[in-house]
Amino acid sequence: MDSAHQTKLDKLKGLKDAAFDREYDDMQRAAHKDAVSLFEQYSKSGDNVDLKAFAAKHLPHLREHLKMAEDLKTQTTQR
Repeated sequence: MDSAHQTKLDKLKGLKDAAFDREYDDMQRAAHKDAVSLFEQYSKSGDNVDLKAFAAKHLPHLREHLKMAEDLKTQTTQR
């Protein structure tokens, strides 16, 4: 595991209950935003035809996961 991911894991290990839930949810949203951005960029301007097609094919699924993660935040802040 690289140091950035180890730092995130260590942070989660130190949290409990609602603080853990908030931080984990924030990390999931950030990770999904990054994935969507990478897949969008590669599907438009990638240099490998097969990988471009893969990115384009799976982009809608990633967007749906991001939406679910964002909806989760909305649900938890309304409580």
